[in-house]
Amino acid sequence: MTLRDLAAGLGDSAQERAIERDVEAELAAHLALAAEALEAEGHAPGEARALARERFGDLERVRRECLRIRLGGSHAMKIALLVSNLVLVAALLVALLVARAQHVRAQEAMERAMNAQAVALEAAERARDAATPHGPVVVEVGDVIETFDQHRQVDFSEQVAVQPDGKVLLHDVGWVEVAGLTREGVENRLTEAYAPYYQDLTVNVIIHKREPRATRETSIPTLADLFSRETLGGATTVIEVGDTLEVFDRNREIDFGGPAQVAPDGQVLLPYVGWIRAVGLERDEFAQQLTKTAQKSVVVHRVDVILHKRARKVTTLESKTFSDF
Repeated sequence: MTLRDLAAGLGDSAQERAIERDVEAELAAHLALAAEALEAEGHAPGEARALARERFGDLERVRRECLRIRLGGSHAMKIALLVSNLVLVAALLVALLVARAQHVRAQEAMERAMNAQAVALEAAERARDAATPHGPVVVEVGDVIETFDQHRQVDFSEQVAVQPDGKVLLHDVGWVEVAGLTREGVENRLTEAYAPYYQDLTVNVIIHKREPRATRETSIPTLADLFSRETLGGATTVIEVGDTLEVFDRNREIDFGGPAQVAPDGQVLLPYVGWIRAVGLERDEFAQQLTKTAQKSVVVHRVDVILHKRARKVTTLESKTFSDF
């Protein structure tokens, strides 16, 4: 016998004793009223009680009959209550099962829609690659890479610009070189880079090509063409006055605020660090120096920097003469 059965048995016994006490009280009250009526007719108290008991009949039989009626009704009420509780529990279970089935169907429909969207995006990218006259789209400096999980199970989506050195800065993994790769090449490289942080992750990317510069249809080169940075050795990551720096904590724990511009004295003002010299340093060199300086004030593992080169004025042969030089 379990504790629950024992408690139920004790409860039933207590209820039966209470019914017996009620029946005894009712019978005693009935006899008392009958005795009072006989006393009013002139009988002595003892004679009135005896006469009332005699006229009542078999007291024990009446008591048993009353108990049978009372206890039978109590059992019927308990059975009815038990049945109603069972019906209520069954209704709740049915409602839960229906709600669960609806949730599963809605989730499956959402997954099918997301997979269809991913397939459509991939098909659009492949169609664009196939339609390009010079072959697949290749990532170049200035392009924007949009990343997302193919199965939409991990939310690490972001859009990052390809820096002058051909790299992009991604949360968790840091700098990754992508320039010169096709979309498939970027996806494979990023999937490998994120593998230590996420299990069963397949990275998809969308390449947003930079707007091409408008070219002048002339055979005479301008001084800007002759002495452009690209002609003199390609893009550079050396920080100069007027450049804009975006500073990030790789672990996303410290907020270094928005972009900061390099002042004319070659310094840049950053939270937790104050004024720090940046001109003349390579981007990665400045990031290392900034990490060491920031670690004196806050707990930071590594600081990364995105360099936005200032726009340069273009001077053409039409606006300058050789005597100006």
